[in-house]
Amino acid sequence: VHRAGKMLVPIIDDAHLMPTDCLRKLRLLCEDFPRSHNLVLIGQPPLLQSLSLTINEEIRSLVTYSVVLPRLAPETIEQFILTQLDRAGLGHNTFTPDALALIVRSAEGLLRRTRNLCLSALIEAVRDQVHLDVVAAPVDDHRIMEQGIPVVRCRKCELAFANPRPDREGLLSGLRSGRYDAVSPAISNDEYVKLKDDDRLIATRSPAGFYPCLQLKMQAPFTDMRVRQAIDLALHRDNFVDSLWHGEAEYNGPVPWAIGFWALPQDEVRNSYPHDPARARSLLEEAGYADGFQAGMKFPKWTSNVMFDVSKAASLIASNLNEIGVTVRLEGVELGSFIANTILPGDFEMAFFPNISDGDPDRALALYTTQGTTGVGNWTGYTSPEVDALVEAQAREFDEQRRRETIYEAQRLMIKEHGPQITLPSGYEYDVHASRVHYPYEIGVAPPSGTGPWGADIWTDAV
Repeated sequence: VHRAGKMLVPIIDDAHLMPTDCLRKLRLLCEDFPRSHNLVLIGQPPLLQSLSLTINEEIRSLVTYSVVLPRLAPETIEQFILTQLDRAGLGHNTFTPDALALIVRSAEGLLRRTRNLCLSALIEAVRDQVHLDVVAAPVDDHRIMEQGIPVVRCRKCELAFANPRPDREGLLSGLRSGRYDAVSPAISNDEYVKLKDDDRLIATRSPAGFYPCLQLKMQAPFTDMRVRQAIDLALHRDNFVDSLWHGEAEYNGPVPWAIGFWALPQDEVRNSYPHDPARARSLLEEAGYADGFQAGMKFPKWTSNVMFDVSKAASLIASNLNEIGVTVRLEGVELGSFIANTILPGDFEMAFFPNISDGDPDRALALYTTQGTTGVGNWTGYTSPEVDALVEAQAREFDEQRRRETIYEAQRLMIKEHGPQITLPSGYEYDVHASRVHYPYEIGVAPPSGTGPWGADIWTDAV
Protein backbone atom coordinates (compact mmCIF):
# COMPACT_ATOMS: atom_id res chain seq x y z
CA VAL A 1 0.00 0.00 0.00
CA HIS A 2 2.83 2.39 0.89
CA ARG A 3 4.74 1.63 -2.32
CA ALA A 4 1.55 2.35 -4.28
CA GLY A 5 1.47 5.79 -2.72
CA LYS A 6 -1.73 5.12 -0.84
CA MET A 7 -2.47 6.14 2.72
CA LEU A 8 -3.25 3.39 5.23
CA VAL A 9 -5.57 4.40 8.09
CA PRO A 10 -6.56 1.49 10.38
CA ILE A 11 -9.49 2.38 12.63
CA ILE A 12 -9.99 0.63 15.97
CA ASP A 13 -13.49 1.07 17.36
CA ASP A 14 -14.36 0.55 21.03
CA ALA A 15 -10.68 1.14 21.82
CA HIS A 16 -11.62 1.77 25.46
CA LEU A 17 -12.05 -2.01 25.80
CA MET A 18 -8.41 -2.66 24.93
CA PRO A 19 -6.23 -3.79 27.85
CA THR A 20 -3.14 -1.74 28.70
CA ASP A 21 -0.70 -4.26 27.20
CA CYS A 22 -2.47 -3.92 23.82
CA LEU A 23 -2.03 -0.15 23.96
CA ARG A 24 1.68 -0.64 24.53
CA LYS A 25 1.88 -2.96 21.52
CA LEU A 26 0.17 -0.27 19.46
CA ARG A 27 3.02 2.06 20.34
CA LEU A 28 5.53 -0.43 18.91
CA LEU A 29 3.36 -0.78 15.81
CA CYS A 30 3.26 2.98 15.33
CA GLU A 31 7.05 3.17 15.40
CA ASP A 32 7.17 1.09 12.20
CA PHE A 33 4.43 3.08 10.49
CA PRO A 34 5.44 5.30 7.55
CA ARG A 35 4.80 8.92 8.40
CA SER A 36 2.08 9.14 5.75
CA HIS A 37 0.01 6.51 7.56
CA ASN A 38 -2.26 7.06 10.53
CA LEU A 39 -3.98 5.07 13.24
CA VAL A 40 -7.39 6.15 14.54
CA LEU A 41 -8.70 5.08 17.93
CA ILE A 42 -12.41 5.52 18.65
CA GLY A 43 -13.71 4.89 22.12
CA GLN A 44 -15.58 6.09 25.14
CA PRO A 45 -14.14 8.40 27.87
CA PRO A 46 -12.32 5.53 29.67
CA LEU A 47 -9.92 5.50 26.69
CA LEU A 48 -8.74 8.99 27.65
CA GLN A 49 -8.32 7.84 31.23
CA SER A 50 -6.15 4.91 30.08
CA LEU A 51 -4.00 7.16 27.89
CA SER A 52 -3.50 9.58 30.78
CA LEU A 53 -1.76 6.89 32.85
CA THR A 54 2.00 7.29 33.24
CA ILE A 55 2.57 3.82 31.80
CA ASN A 56 0.99 5.00 28.53
CA GLU A 57 2.89 8.26 28.30
CA GLU A 58 4.88 7.13 25.23
CA ILE A 59 1.82 6.29 23.16
CA ARG A 60 0.09 9.47 24.38
CA SER A 61 3.02 11.46 23.00
CA LEU A 62 2.31 10.01 19.55
CA VAL A 63 -1.26 11.39 19.53
CA THR A 64 -1.32 14.31 17.09
CA TYR A 65 -5.02 15.10 17.23
CA SER A 66 -7.87 14.21 19.54
CA VAL A 67 -11.45 15.31 19.85
CA VAL A 68 -14.25 14.58 22.32
CA LEU A 69 -17.65 14.45 20.68
CA PRO A 70 -20.20 16.35 22.77
CA ARG A 71 -23.48 14.71 23.71
CA LEU A 72 -26.28 15.41 21.29
CA ALA A 73 -28.92 18.01 22.01
CA PRO A 74 -32.40 16.75 23.07
CA GLU A 75 -33.99 17.91 19.82
CA THR A 76 -31.35 15.98 17.83
CA ILE A 77 -32.03 12.83 19.83
CA GLU A 78 -35.77 13.21 19.24
CA GLN A 79 -35.21 13.66 15.51
CA PHE A 80 -33.00 10.55 15.49
CA ILE A 81 -35.81 8.50 17.08
CA LEU A 82 -38.39 9.76 14.59
CA THR A 83 -36.07 9.05 11.67
CA GLN A 84 -35.50 5.49 12.90
CA LEU A 85 -39.27 5.00 13.23
CA ASP A 86 -39.64 6.17 9.62
CA ARG A 87 -37.03 3.66 8.47
CA ALA A 88 -38.85 0.87 10.34
CA GLY A 89 -42.20 1.88 8.84
CA LEU A 90 -43.66 2.86 12.21
CA GLY A 91 -45.71 5.94 12.92
CA HIS A 92 -44.44 8.87 14.95
CA ASN A 93 -47.17 8.06 17.48
CA THR A 94 -45.46 4.76 18.35
CA PHE A 95 -44.19 6.51 21.48
CA THR A 96 -46.51 8.85 23.34
CA PRO A 97 -45.18 12.41 23.81
CA ASP A 98 -44.48 11.66 27.49
CA ALA A 99 -42.66 8.42 26.64
CA LEU A 100 -40.63 10.14 23.94
CA ALA A 101 -39.66 12.92 26.35
CA LEU A 102 -38.63 10.37 28.99
CA ILE A 103 -36.44 8.47 26.51
CA VAL A 104 -34.80 11.71 25.37
CA ARG A 105 -34.05 12.70 28.98
CA SER A 106 -32.79 9.25 29.97
CA ALA A 107 -30.57 8.93 26.89
CA GLU A 108 -28.53 11.96 28.02
CA GLY A 109 -27.43 12.70 24.47
CA LEU A 110 -26.03 9.22 23.70
CA LEU A 111 -27.19 7.50 20.49
CA ARG A 112 -26.47 3.94 21.64
CA ARG A 113 -28.38 4.47 24.88
CA THR A 114 -31.22 6.04 22.90
CA ARG A 115 -31.45 3.01 20.65
CA ASN A 116 -31.32 0.57 23.59
CA LEU A 117 -34.03 2.45 25.46
CA CYS A 118 -36.30 2.52 22.42
CA LEU A 119 -35.83 -1.19 21.72
CA SER A 120 -36.36 -2.09 25.37
CA ALA A 121 -39.50 0.03 25.53
CA LEU A 122 -40.93 -1.64 22.42
CA ILE A 123 -40.14 -5.11 23.77
CA GLU A 124 -41.76 -4.30 27.10
CA ALA A 125 -44.80 -2.88 25.30
CA VAL A 126 -45.23 -6.19 23.47
CA ARG A 127 -44.88 -8.11 26.73
CA ASP A 128 -47.44 -5.82 28.31
CA GLN A 129 -50.18 -7.07 25.94
CA VAL A 130 -51.50 -8.98 28.89
CA HIS A 131 -55.04 -10.01 27.94
CA LEU A 132 -56.44 -11.21 24.63
CA ASP A 133 -60.15 -11.47 23.91
CA VAL A 134 -60.89 -13.33 20.67
CA VAL A 135 -64.44 -12.59 19.50
CA ALA A 136 -66.12 -14.29 16.54
CA ALA A 137 -67.28 -11.95 13.77
CA PRO A 138 -69.34 -9.95 13.15
CA VAL A 139 -67.91 -7.40 15.59
CA ASP A 140 -69.05 -3.83 16.08
CA ASP A 141 -65.67 -2.14 15.60
CA HIS A 142 -67.10 1.32 16.36
CA ARG A 143 -68.50 0.19 19.70
CA ILE A 144 -65.20 -1.42 20.65
CA MET A 145 -63.14 1.58 19.60
CA GLU A 146 -65.36 3.88 21.63
CA GLN A 147 -64.25 1.89 24.67
CA GLY A 148 -60.64 2.52 23.77
CA ILE A 149 -59.99 -1.12 22.84
CA PRO A 150 -57.60 -1.63 19.89
CA VAL A 151 -58.88 -4.00 17.20
CA VAL A 152 -56.90 -6.02 14.66
CA ARG A 153 -58.64 -7.99 11.92
CA CYS A 154 -57.61 -11.54 11.03
CA ARG A 155 -57.83 -11.76 7.22
CA LYS A 156 -58.75 -15.44 6.97
CA CYS A 157 -61.48 -15.85 9.58
CA GLU A 158 -62.53 -12.29 10.40
CA LEU A 159 -61.78 -12.58 14.09
CA ALA A 160 -61.30 -9.45 16.11
CA PHE A 161 -58.56 -9.43 18.74
CA ALA A 162 -59.39 -6.98 21.50
CA ASN A 163 -57.46 -5.98 24.59
CA PRO A 164 -60.05 -5.07 27.25
CA ARG A 165 -57.78 -5.89 30.28
CA PRO A 166 -60.40 -7.35 32.65
CA ASP A 167 -59.36 -8.62 36.08
CA ARG A 168 -57.68 -11.99 35.95
CA GLU A 169 -60.42 -13.97 37.70
CA GLY A 170 -63.00 -12.36 35.43
CA LEU A 171 -60.87 -13.31 32.45
CA LEU A 172 -60.71 -16.99 33.40
CA SER A 173 -64.39 -17.00 34.30
CA GLY A 174 -65.16 -15.60 30.86
CA LEU A 175 -63.02 -18.33 29.30
CA ARG A 176 -64.92 -21.07 31.11
CA SER A 177 -68.31 -19.58 30.24
CA GLY A 178 -67.43 -19.26 26.55
CA ARG A 179 -67.39 -15.47 26.50
CA TYR A 180 -63.66 -15.48 25.71
CA ASP A 181 -61.91 -17.78 23.26
CA ALA A 182 -58.34 -17.32 24.48
CA VAL A 183 -56.31 -15.49 27.09
CA SER A 184 -52.80 -14.13 27.06
CA PRO A 185 -50.17 -14.14 28.45
CA ALA A 186 -49.47 -17.45 30.12
CA ILE A 187 -51.58 -18.75 32.96
CA SER A 188 -50.14 -19.88 36.28
CA ASN A 189 -49.31 -23.44 37.25
CA ASP A 190 -52.28 -23.56 39.63
CA GLU A 191 -54.60 -22.31 36.89
CA TYR A 192 -53.21 -24.89 34.49
CA VAL A 193 -53.91 -27.71 36.96
CA LYS A 194 -57.52 -26.51 37.36
CA LEU A 195 -58.17 -26.04 33.64
CA LYS A 196 -56.29 -28.87 31.89
CA ASP A 197 -59.05 -31.47 32.38
CA ASP A 198 -61.88 -29.18 31.24
CA ASP A 199 -63.18 -30.55 27.92
CA ARG A 200 -64.17 -27.04 26.82
CA LEU A 201 -60.55 -25.91 26.94
CA ILE A 202 -57.11 -26.86 25.69
CA ALA A 203 -54.38 -26.17 28.26
CA THR A 204 -50.77 -26.65 27.20
CA ARG A 205 -47.43 -26.84 28.96
CA SER A 206 -44.09 -26.00 27.33
CA PRO A 207 -40.55 -25.09 28.46
CA ALA A 208 -40.28 -21.47 29.56
CA GLY A 209 -38.73 -19.19 26.98
CA PHE A 210 -36.15 -17.89 29.45
CA TYR A 211 -33.74 -19.14 32.09
CA PRO A 212 -32.65 -17.27 35.26
CA CYS A 213 -28.98 -16.44 35.55
CA LEU A 214 -26.59 -14.61 37.84
CA GLN A 215 -23.77 -12.70 36.14
CA LEU A 216 -20.58 -11.66 37.92
CA LYS A 217 -18.42 -8.69 36.97
CA MET A 218 -14.80 -9.80 36.58
CA GLN A 219 -13.38 -7.58 39.28
CA ALA A 220 -12.40 -8.31 42.88
CA PRO A 221 -13.52 -10.51 44.51
CA PHE A 222 -15.02 -12.34 41.52
CA THR A 223 -11.75 -12.65 39.62
CA ASP A 224 -10.86 -15.34 42.17
CA MET A 225 -12.33 -18.62 40.96
CA ARG A 226 -12.65 -19.83 44.56
CA VAL A 227 -15.08 -17.00 45.24
CA ARG A 228 -17.10 -17.82 42.13
CA GLN A 229 -17.19 -21.49 43.08
CA ALA A 230 -18.29 -20.59 46.60
CA ILE A 231 -21.24 -18.62 45.20
CA ASP A 232 -22.13 -21.51 42.91
CA LEU A 233 -22.07 -23.96 45.84
CA ALA A 234 -24.17 -21.63 48.01
CA LEU A 235 -27.08 -21.47 45.56
CA HIS A 236 -29.81 -23.91 46.58
CA ARG A 237 -31.20 -24.89 43.18
CA ASP A 238 -33.71 -27.42 44.51
CA ASN A 239 -35.15 -24.64 46.66
CA PHE A 240 -35.46 -22.57 43.48
CA VAL A 241 -37.41 -25.38 41.83
CA ASP A 242 -39.83 -25.68 44.74
CA SER A 243 -40.22 -21.98 45.60
CA LEU A 244 -40.33 -20.44 42.14
CA TRP A 245 -41.40 -23.21 39.76
CA HIS A 246 -43.95 -25.20 41.81
CA GLY A 247 -41.63 -28.19 41.85
CA GLU A 248 -41.64 -28.47 38.04
CA ALA A 249 -38.29 -27.34 36.68
CA GLU A 250 -34.97 -28.60 35.37
CA TYR A 251 -31.40 -27.49 36.05
CA ASN A 252 -29.72 -25.32 33.40
CA GLY A 253 -26.14 -25.61 32.27
CA PRO A 254 -24.51 -22.92 30.13
CA VAL A 255 -26.92 -23.97 27.36
CA PRO A 256 -30.48 -24.02 28.79
CA TRP A 257 -32.28 -27.33 29.03
CA ALA A 258 -35.18 -26.04 26.91
CA ILE A 259 -32.95 -26.11 23.81
CA GLY A 260 -32.86 -29.88 24.21
CA PHE A 261 -30.41 -31.42 21.73
CA TRP A 262 -27.56 -29.01 22.53
CA ALA A 263 -27.99 -29.01 26.32
CA LEU A 264 -25.96 -31.32 28.53
CA PRO A 265 -27.83 -34.38 29.88
CA GLN A 266 -29.89 -33.43 32.93
CA ASP A 267 -28.20 -35.96 35.24
CA GLU A 268 -24.78 -34.53 34.40
CA VAL A 269 -25.95 -30.95 34.93
CA ARG A 270 -27.52 -31.74 38.31
CA ASN A 271 -24.36 -33.52 39.47
CA SER A 272 -22.31 -30.48 38.40
CA TYR A 273 -24.18 -28.12 40.73
CA PRO A 274 -24.18 -29.51 44.30
CA HIS A 275 -25.42 -27.40 47.19
CA ASP A 276 -22.64 -27.30 49.77
CA PRO A 277 -22.57 -24.16 52.00
CA ALA A 278 -19.84 -25.61 54.24
CA ARG A 279 -17.49 -26.10 51.29
CA ALA A 280 -18.42 -22.62 50.08
CA ARG A 281 -17.40 -21.03 53.38
CA SER A 282 -14.13 -22.96 53.30
CA LEU A 283 -13.35 -21.66 49.79
CA LEU A 284 -14.05 -18.08 50.86
CA GLU A 285 -11.65 -18.51 53.78
CA GLU A 286 -8.97 -19.85 51.41
CA ALA A 287 -9.51 -16.82 49.18
CA GLY A 288 -9.01 -14.44 52.12
CA TYR A 289 -12.68 -13.72 52.81
CA ALA A 290 -13.16 -15.59 56.06
CA ASP A 291 -15.49 -12.81 57.25
CA GLY A 292 -17.32 -12.70 53.93
CA PHE A 293 -17.80 -9.56 51.87
CA GLN A 294 -20.48 -7.22 50.57
CA ALA A 295 -21.60 -6.85 46.98
CA GLY A 296 -24.44 -5.18 45.12
CA MET A 297 -26.82 -7.12 42.89
CA LYS A 298 -29.04 -5.40 40.36
CA PHE A 299 -32.14 -7.00 38.91
CA PRO A 300 -34.92 -5.78 36.60
CA LYS A 301 -38.17 -4.53 38.07
CA TRP A 302 -40.56 -6.80 36.25
CA THR A 303 -44.26 -6.40 35.58
CA SER A 304 -46.13 -8.96 37.67
CA ASN A 305 -45.78 -12.30 35.93
CA VAL A 306 -47.65 -15.49 36.81
CA MET A 307 -44.73 -17.62 35.57
CA PHE A 308 -41.77 -16.21 37.46
CA ASP A 309 -41.26 -13.70 40.25
CA VAL A 310 -37.93 -11.94 39.57
CA SER A 311 -37.95 -10.01 42.84
CA LYS A 312 -38.59 -13.16 44.87
CA ALA A 313 -35.83 -14.98 43.01
CA ALA A 314 -33.35 -12.14 43.69
CA SER A 315 -34.23 -12.24 47.39
CA LEU A 316 -33.72 -16.01 47.44
CA ILE A 317 -30.23 -15.62 45.95
CA ALA A 318 -29.41 -12.98 48.57
CA SER A 319 -30.62 -15.33 51.31
CA ASN A 320 -28.50 -18.23 50.00
CA LEU A 321 -25.37 -16.06 49.81
CA ASN A 322 -26.00 -14.61 53.26
CA GLU A 323 -25.64 -18.14 54.67
CA ILE A 324 -21.96 -18.17 53.62
CA GLY A 325 -21.26 -14.63 54.84
CA VAL A 326 -21.84 -12.71 51.60
CA THR A 327 -24.07 -9.70 52.19
CA VAL A 328 -25.98 -8.73 49.05
CA ARG A 329 -27.37 -5.24 48.50
CA LEU A 330 -30.39 -5.68 46.24
CA GLU A 331 -31.27 -2.93 43.75
CA GLY A 332 -34.27 -3.18 41.46
CA VAL A 333 -33.90 -1.27 38.18
CA GLU A 334 -36.64 -0.38 35.66
CA LEU A 335 -36.41 -2.89 32.80
CA GLY A 336 -35.44 -0.50 30.01
CA SER A 337 -32.78 1.13 32.15
CA PHE A 338 -31.58 -2.29 33.33
CA ILE A 339 -30.81 -3.30 29.75
CA ALA A 340 -29.46 0.04 28.52
CA ASN A 341 -27.66 1.33 31.61
CA THR A 342 -26.82 -1.79 33.62
CA ILE A 343 -26.27 -4.85 31.45
CA LEU A 344 -24.93 -3.48 28.16
CA PRO A 345 -22.34 -1.13 29.72
CA GLY A 346 -21.52 -3.69 32.45
CA ASP A 347 -22.48 -1.35 35.29
CA PHE A 348 -22.89 -3.93 38.05
CA GLU A 349 -21.06 -6.13 40.54
CA MET A 350 -23.64 -8.88 40.25
CA ALA A 351 -26.67 -8.87 37.98
CA PHE A 352 -29.62 -11.26 38.08
CA PHE A 353 -32.16 -11.54 35.29
CA PRO A 354 -34.15 -14.04 33.21
CA ASN A 355 -32.10 -14.63 30.06
CA ILE A 356 -33.76 -15.45 26.76
CA SER A 357 -33.42 -18.99 25.41
CA ASP A 358 -33.86 -19.67 21.72
CA GLY A 359 -33.53 -22.74 19.54
CA ASP A 360 -29.84 -22.36 18.75
CA PRO A 361 -27.04 -22.49 21.35
CA ASP A 362 -24.92 -19.70 19.83
CA ARG A 363 -26.30 -16.87 21.97
CA ALA A 364 -26.10 -18.89 25.18
CA LEU A 365 -22.47 -19.78 24.46
CA ALA A 366 -21.57 -16.21 23.46
CA LEU A 367 -22.28 -15.05 27.01
CA TYR A 368 -19.04 -16.79 28.03
CA THR A 369 -16.82 -15.49 25.22
CA THR A 370 -14.48 -12.52 25.13
CA GLN A 371 -16.65 -10.75 22.54
CA GLY A 372 -19.93 -11.51 24.33
CA THR A 373 -23.34 -11.40 22.65
CA THR A 374 -22.82 -7.88 21.29
CA GLY A 375 -19.56 -8.68 19.50
CA VAL A 376 -17.77 -5.71 21.07
CA GLY A 377 -16.78 -7.21 24.42
CA ASN A 378 -18.25 -9.28 27.21
CA TRP A 379 -20.05 -6.89 29.56
CA THR A 380 -18.75 -8.91 32.53
CA GLY A 381 -15.15 -8.35 31.43
CA TYR A 382 -14.59 -12.12 31.24
CA THR A 383 -12.15 -13.65 28.78
CA SER A 384 -10.94 -17.21 28.18
CA PRO A 385 -8.98 -18.14 25.02
CA GLU A 386 -9.86 -21.80 25.52
CA VAL A 387 -13.60 -21.06 25.71
CA ASP A 388 -13.32 -18.71 22.71
CA ALA A 389 -11.64 -21.42 20.64
CA LEU A 390 -14.31 -24.02 21.42
CA VAL A 391 -17.21 -21.65 20.71
CA GLU A 392 -15.59 -20.61 17.44
CA ALA A 393 -14.98 -24.26 16.50
CA GLN A 394 -18.62 -25.27 17.03
CA ALA A 395 -19.80 -22.32 14.94
CA ARG A 396 -17.71 -23.56 11.98
CA GLU A 397 -18.76 -27.20 12.31
CA PHE A 398 -21.44 -28.40 9.88
CA ASP A 399 -21.66 -31.98 11.12
CA GLU A 400 -24.39 -31.87 13.76
CA GLN A 401 -23.04 -34.65 15.97
CA ARG A 402 -19.48 -33.28 15.99
CA ARG A 403 -20.83 -29.81 16.68
CA ARG A 404 -22.76 -31.12 19.70
CA GLU A 405 -19.63 -32.83 21.05
CA THR A 406 -17.74 -29.53 20.83
CA ILE A 407 -20.60 -27.68 22.52
CA TYR A 408 -20.63 -30.29 25.30
CA GLU A 409 -16.88 -29.80 25.79
CA ALA A 410 -17.32 -26.02 25.92
CA GLN A 411 -20.10 -26.28 28.50
CA ARG A 412 -18.10 -28.58 30.75
CA LEU A 413 -15.27 -26.07 30.73
CA MET A 414 -17.68 -23.20 31.46
CA ILE A 415 -19.16 -25.07 34.42
CA LYS A 416 -15.66 -25.51 35.90
CA GLU A 417 -15.07 -21.77 35.51
CA HIS A 418 -18.13 -20.97 37.70
CA GLY A 419 -18.74 -17.82 35.69
CA PRO A 420 -19.05 -15.25 34.41
CA GLN A 421 -22.65 -16.51 34.29
CA ILE A 422 -24.12 -18.93 36.81
CA THR A 423 -27.35 -20.48 35.62
CA LEU A 424 -30.33 -21.46 37.75
CA PRO A 425 -33.29 -23.81 37.15
CA SER A 426 -36.16 -22.92 34.85
CA GLY A 427 -39.53 -24.56 34.46
CA TYR A 428 -42.56 -24.34 32.23
CA GLU A 429 -45.07 -21.85 30.93
CA TYR A 430 -48.75 -22.67 30.63
CA ASP A 431 -51.29 -21.47 28.07
CA VAL A 432 -55.00 -22.04 27.57
CA HIS A 433 -57.67 -21.41 24.96
CA ALA A 434 -61.14 -22.67 24.11
CA SER A 435 -61.21 -26.02 22.31
CA ARG A 436 -63.14 -24.42 19.44
CA VAL A 437 -60.12 -22.22 18.67
CA HIS A 438 -57.56 -23.96 16.46
CA TYR A 439 -53.92 -23.14 15.84
CA PRO A 440 -51.72 -24.78 13.21
CA TYR A 441 -49.93 -26.38 16.15
CA GLU A 442 -49.96 -26.01 19.92
CA ILE A 443 -47.27 -24.32 22.00
CA GLY A 444 -44.59 -26.82 22.91
CA VAL A 445 -45.24 -29.01 19.85
CA ALA A 446 -42.81 -29.14 16.93
CA PRO A 447 -44.35 -27.12 14.05
CA PRO A 448 -45.45 -29.09 10.99
CA SER A 449 -43.55 -28.49 7.78
CA GLY A 450 -44.65 -25.41 5.87
CA THR A 451 -46.38 -23.63 8.75
CA GLY A 452 -45.80 -20.01 9.66
CA PRO A 453 -44.93 -18.66 13.10
CA TRP A 454 -46.99 -19.75 16.07
CA GLY A 455 -50.18 -17.71 16.33
CA ALA A 456 -50.64 -17.33 12.57
CA ASP A 457 -53.64 -18.80 10.73
CA ILE A 458 -55.90 -19.12 13.77
CA TRP A 459 -59.45 -20.31 13.04
CA THR A 460 -62.52 -21.24 15.08
CA ASP A 461 -65.41 -23.64 14.83
CA ALA A 462 -68.77 -22.13 13.96
CA VAL A 463 -70.57 -20.81 17.02
